[in-house]
Amino acid sequence: MLKLKNIVLLFFSHFCVLTSYGQDQPPSITAVGNQNYCGSGNISIVTSISIDDPDVSDTTLDEVSVQISEGYASGSDLLFLVQIQPNITSTWDATLGKLTLTGPATFSEFEDATRAVRFSTTQTEFTSDRSFSINLSNANFLPSTGHYYFYVADPGVNWTTARNDAANMDFFGLQGYLVTVTTPEEAQLTGEQATGTGWIG
Repeated sequence: MLKLKNIVLLFFSHFCVLTSYGQDQPPSITAVGNQNYCGSGNISIVTSISIDDPDVSDTTLDEVSVQISEGYASGSDLLFLVQIQPNITSTWDATLGKLTLTGPATFSEFEDATRAVRFSTTQTEFTSDRSFSINLSNANFLPSTGHYYFYVADPGVNWTTARNDAANMDFFGLQGYLVTVTTPEEAQLTGEQATGTGWIG
């Protein structure tokens, strides 16, 4: 039996922008779906989901991504959308273990689409549980480290420039840096589940 675990955290869709009227607050998502998968058919990754934004004028998102962030079995695991969503398209990236739902669409439409995301696997001997992160941005989130990861394609860049560029990145007040690989989960996310090779710290 495989345990499917959702990460219930706040994920953000845009950088906070300071205006003369105050700070634009990022939306948040709450998802529940910790459940057992016994290896046949497919199963919903969430049993409930809610996307909220304290800025009542913000009611749409550009994308939501669902990633198998821990325990991903490449070539065996799959995330897919089981219902047609009129304003949302889905794209599966087998390298990243990520299903991207692309709008723009309303919070309600993204909630419906996320409820329609299913997990299946052809793996018959389960070696690790699966954790899913649901993200309202294009960042990859790793639950065991609590860190966000971005892959930046820049062919020919040297290590010093990559380090400096990473240090100049900002994600909701968090300063960027080149990844330091310290755990097996981090090695999988930044190695097997990366779109290419890159510099590390």
